[in-house]
Amino acid sequence: MFKRIYNYVPLVIGALLALSSCKDDDDDKIKTYSSLVEVTNSSLQFDKYNMNLLFSVDGGQTFVDYPLIKPGQKYQVKVHNSGSDWFSAGADLTTDDHYTFDWSGSDPKPVGTGDSGVAEFVAGKNNSVLLKVSDACPYSASDWAGTYSASEDGGNAYPVTLTADPSVPNRFVLDNFYDSELTAYIDFDPTTGTVKFPNQTTGGEDITASSGVYKSCTGEIIIKLHFDGGDWYYSLTKD
Repeated sequence: MFKRIYNYVPLVIGALLALSSCKDDDDDKIKTYSSLVEVTNSSLQFDKYNMNLLFSVDGGQTFVDYPLIKPGQKYQVKVHNSGSDWFSAGADLTTDDHYTFDWSGSDPKPVGTGDSGVAEFVAGKNNSVLLKVSDACPYSASDWAGTYSASEDGGNAYPVTLTADPSVPNRFVLDNFYDSELTAYIDFDPTTGTVKFPNQTTGGEDITASSGVYKSCTGEIIIKLHFDGGDWYYSLTKD
């Protein structure tokens, strides 16, 4: 019988599954099973509460939330993004999406290299599956400056330019904000790829502190801006 308990901690997505039997010495039963997904070092950190692991016992043909597994049995695991405000819903994470996968912290270890979006394991009496997801491309401040196509909530795109602020490290001035020739500024964190839009007033409009992500492999910036009148998704794509 499977029981999953979700345990969330900052920047880490945790899922704890406990498998038990009426007899602890029953050799055909798994005693404990825990699983954990870490997205700290990726642009998925704002999506952390939507990550979950799916399991297959038929060679990867079908995947379920709660598998029926016995010791010695092979099974496959993949990570699924169930959907959020930031990225498309219902997507399995793959290397094609510019992510790297590290299953090596699992016990037992994965079969093979364990560096893809789907890993294979052989079940033991006690099991711990750990996946670390990272962005495949490093963050570089030199990549942030330049021209972008901007849009709000998926509307028509228009050109903007990010220029480094020489007085504040990792701060960039944004021209033509909201296609109005106004200026604003955003701060980057090169260690995590997060984007901060600090409290500021531009064009008489007050914008409270907002956060977003920078997707280094595709040159995309996505920010959820907080105005007095509501929230807007502001996206930039590098030209």
